[in-house]
Amino acid sequence: MAVEGFLLRSLDGMRRDRAIQTVNSKLKGRTLLLKRRSGQSGTARFSSQGAPNALPAAARVSRRKKKSRAPPVADYADLVRQQQFWQSYVAAALAELNPVTYQAGMALCAELDRHGAGVEVVQSTCPSHVGISGIVLVETSRTVSVMSPDGKARRVLKQGSTLKICLPASSPARVRATLGDSVLLDGAALIRNGTASKARRLS
Repeated sequence: MAVEGFLLRSLDGMRRDRAIQTVNSKLKGRTLLLKRRSGQSGTARFSSQGAPNALPAAARVSRRKKKSRAPPVADYADLVRQQQFWQSYVAAALAELNPVTYQAGMALCAELDRHGAGVEVVQSTCPSHVGISGIVLVETSRTVSVMSPDGKARRVLKQGSTLKICLPASSPARVRATLGDSVLLDGAALIRNGTASKARRLS
């Protein structure tokens, strides 16, 4: 160890085993501040194991926190591109629907991934949520985060909300004739693993 070697040379004249015992007992768990040579600024910080710590502990913790921060959310233009992929995905899923019945179509709509879907909150027990519309940014088991064209993301509780999901224009005509252009999904039903009994067609 660099520090131990330095101190052993400083304790020249003592028996080696005695010198090592003295060094270990005095330095274990401690931090040393060593002055730099002439021409170098600041001080070097060494632990008892000789490893340099360029930053104080508080600064190292702050740096770790900065590295662990979540990346910035996507902007609305990114979500518009994602919505195009979502529309292709849903149109393909609806094309495989057989038989084409109202119940089967609603069950499928409740089970589909909604990231990138165009959505509007048409009913809610929270009045401020009614009218929120945009593209689904994040969906969890109990919430939906919707980004509006203004770039603001708003979180909506599924419980007590009714969501209007717009179906893609590229959906098969037979499916659109059965389900319509949009469907209404009960948020509480989505919490219960996508139960479609409370999903209904938008009249």
